[in-house]
Amino acid sequence: MTEQNQNIPADGFNTAPQSSEENSAANAPAAATPPAGYSYRTSVSRSERMLLPGVVLIVIGIIFLLQNTTGFRLHNWWALFILIPAFSALGAAYRMYKDQHALTPSARGSLVSGLILTLVAAVFLLGLSWGILWPLVLVLVGLGILLGNLR
Repeated sequence: MTEQNQNIPADGFNTAPQSSEENSAANAPAAATPPAGYSYRTSVSRSERMLLPGVVLIVIGIIFLLQNTTGFRLHNWWALFILIPAFSALGAAYRMYKDQHALTPSARGSLVSGLILTLVAAVFLLGLSWGILWPLVLVLVGLGILLGNLR
């Protein structure tokens, strides 16, 4: 038996000290290679992080300005909170499309869910009738299915 094999106990675990070269090689994670044409996104730039809050502030400011200067009134102002996940989903779909240069299944899901949430918020905010607009939900889901079949 060699000296290294003598240091292995009966349970099979080697407790012998290793040199720093062996230790760093043993603990190094396996390098994963991305698929062709795909790049890993390491960080989001400051301008991209500030895009959504900026758009939200502009929309809210325009709504308040319209309420102060015209007879425009939001019937259910609480529905503005539905727009937060809607804009987030639409922004995620845009970022995925921009990064991968294709409408991936996750980007399609974010796009369709963002559009449905925007429709729901518009119905509540503008006092529209569900009886008239409910087919648009079917149209959006159908659009998502059709986009899923395009390759």
